[in-house]
Order: sequence, then structure tokens, then C-alpha cells
Amino acid sequence: PLVLCGHTHTARAVQIGGTLIVNPGAVGQPGYEDDTPVPHVMQSGDPAARYAILEEGAVRADGAAGWHVSFRRVPYDTSRMVAAARSHGREDWARAVGTGWWR
Repeated sequence: PLVLCGHTHTARAVQIGGTLIVNPGAVGQPGYEDDTPVPHVMQSGDPAARYAILEEGAVRADGAAGWHVSFRRVPYDTSRMVAAARSHGREDWARAVGTGWWR
């Protein structure tokens, strides 16, 4: 009834039938570009770290027991990571870490 996943860096919960799919978001890299399986860009638009707390036993709208998801956002000073990315010639990573935007 519960699937936990990552990689998209986008905090989201989706109910499909009896299954809840949860992605807690990103910690430290809120945006990226990739070409697999097709070219795409992911960006959260926010440099804060993200995580989720799941609590079993919540009552769903249909009266059945399920999961309650709380998404959490934790701001942090990104300046050291931005400087490290820039020192390695990765302005793209510096922008993503500092702003949450890849482009």
C-alpha cells in the first residue's frame, strides 16, 4: 500500500488506487539536468532541504486506514556548497544549490 521513491527531487504524494506513492524531495541538490531516458530538467525552485514524515493509521476520505504524509522544509546556508561547486567550474550546480533552479 506504500511506495517510497526519489530521484525527481520533487516533494509529492500521489494516491493511485490503494497505493500511496511518496517522494520526500531533495536534500542538497534541488535541481539537475539529465538525458536519460530522455532529456529533462528537474528543479524545485527552492534550495531548502526536504523530507517527509509518514504516519500509519490515518483515516482516508473513504474511511479506510491509510497513511498521513507531512512534508518538511529545512532552510540552510547554501553558501559553502555554492562556493564548492563554483571552485570546480560547475556554475550550473552552484545555481541549482543556491536557488533551486537549474536554468
